Amino acid sequence: MFSRAPWSLFFCALCFANCAQAQWVNFPTAKFGARPGNVQNDGATPTITENSVISVPVETGYALTSTVNLVSGTFWTNVLVPNTSLTEIGFKLTNDAWPGLATYVGLGTSAVGSTATITILTIRSLGSSGNSAWSNSATLRPGTSIPSGSEWTVECYDDNDNNPNQYDAFGSGISFSIPGSPNANPISTITLSGQTNFVGPAGTSGNSFYSGLSPLTKTHNMGIGVRLLGGTLTSLMAPTWAGEARLLLRNSALPSQHYEVQLSSLNDSYLTAPLPTGAFRPWLASSATGATLPVGSSWSIEAFDDFDDGPGPDSIGTGISFDILAGEIPVFVQDIPISSPKNLVDAFPDPNNGSLLAVAALNPALANFVGFTGSYSKVAEDNWASDTVIAITNSAIPGRSAFIQPFTSIGNVPLATTTGVLSLTGNLVGSSIPAGSQYRLEFSDDVPSLPTGAVEAILMSATVTLYSSVPLPSAGLNGTLIVGGPAAFSYPRPVSYSIVKGTQTIASGTIDATGSSTPFSIFIPTAQTGAAVIIFDGGSYLRRRVSISMNGGVQSIGGIALQNGDIDQSGEVDATDLDAVISSFGMVGNVPANVDANGEVDAEDLNIVIQAFGSVDE
Repeated sequence: MFSRAPWSLFFCALCFANCAQAQWVNFPTAKFGARPGNVQNDGATPTITENSVISVPVETGYALTSTVNLVSGTFWTNVLVPNTSLTEIGFKLTNDAWPGLATYVGLGTSAVGSTATITILTIRSLGSSGNSAWSNSATLRPGTSIPSGSEWTVECYDDNDNNPNQYDAFGSGISFSIPGSPNANPISTITLSGQTNFVGPAGTSGNSFYSGLSPLTKTHNMGIGVRLLGGTLTSLMAPTWAGEARLLLRNSALPSQHYEVQLSSLNDSYLTAPLPTGAFRPWLASSATGATLPVGSSWSIEAFDDFDDGPGPDSIGTGISFDILAGEIPVFVQDIPISSPKNLVDAFPDPNNGSLLAVAALNPALANFVGFTGSYSKVAEDNWASDTVIAITNSAIPGRSAFIQPFTSIGNVPLATTTGVLSLTGNLVGSSIPAGSQYRLEFSDDVPSLPTGAVEAILMSATVTLYSSVPLPSAGLNGTLIVGGPAAFSYPRPVSYSIVKGTQTIASGTIDATGSSTPFSIFIPTAQTGAAVIIFDGGSYLRRRVSISMNGGVQSIGGIALQNGDIDQSGEVDATDLDAVISSFGMVGNVPANVDANGEVDAEDLNIVIQAFGSVDE
């Protein structure tokens, strides 16, 4: 079973007091018109002014973490571009210390609605926040050193240009921070002497092997990867790829654990590939990241080739040197056991694939890594273990997904087993997951070789472990908004909340009601005890005041029912609200009189207002 202490990035807390650096970016006004300048939009060249761009100097160096913290901003779509959506807008970040590399962060708002406002801290994942494949393939990765004196360039973008002659969306008062962690001191600096041979998979005769390297002079926790210091890879066989040259590391204090790293990001045939000084390489696989490594322990390293192209070395390396980075123990959230075998059939999404439902624990920012253990057994002769993909969705955040590719084994292996830490990608990463919401895991085959609906392979005896990329809150409230209407709304309804203790408001924000009942989690920055009142108000719902007794931790307050029908938000359901339904009768879309949020003003909306007639705010 894998360790519960894998990948960490010195993640920042919800406040920035413990961060080495919080790089602030501010856009007083912003325009979102087209994809970033280095990404072609189906050959179309926008004729409007460029996307809004801002430059931000780096005053104090830091290492990039995995998130961006959106603090404030108002966003709205252009009424002249009716097909646009706020899900399409985001920010591209580049740093002049790393030319040619980029990362992205999406606004991450709901797919419906023409406006969105951020009033409380909203955490988004770097490089996993867009709707397009390119915005989920960041090359400026967590752990990258951002040096003092460098400069960020931040470009607003729209990843689906709906009108080349118009801006798709706008923003104002936008503020976000790029949390930084300390540049991690190395646990050890490794230099591989002489010629390093990459022959075949781990254990293949002829692979270069080193032992007793770089004994530790102090106790460290294992980090998330390595920082390259130099070296060169050279191809000896024409078919081989630079990205197939790997290193397998073990520490003498943890002989049963392993750490695998890919030296080059070039997944293509090559002649020579220099290893860029300072480049960060995360573990492709690891089984004890975050583990404690004692003084005096040392390293053994095997060089291997992930896909053997023939007898003898596929590649050789010279002058390979790197730092093994230190880390901290991350925040464990929950295990999701997958006890029964699951069929892998077709690419996600597909109703023929095996699936699993699991109740979610509170997770303020879903981390971009998971712990995983599990086995693969192929059914189709031509199936590869690396075709296996697990997709994760959440009931409280419709329209977003995250993905795990558990097995790196390629070729016709009949069985494969993985135990360790895996990357989690997709635009669900970084999302705040409310306790009591529901995860759905779907088990798919990304490259099916059999006809549609046929079982390609089976996943067995697996467990997925989820982590948060920020510490869990010291206090908070979990509950469910009960507002009636259909199970899933055509248009989410924003409901504001505030928690008042005496005369002090200790937390406030907005919950998007997405159906007749919506789980929510409210984070409170500091532990609070004693009597307080939580006030819900917004949309066509009357204000509701709920007395609570805070216990200093995270607690459940159960279901909170809201009374519907106050269309004009006057504080009373009256004749004006009836007139609003009657005058709008038959209209479709996100109109105020559609109080049941089914997408049409109809008899049900009239019934709701009549039944609530005379009701007033609490």
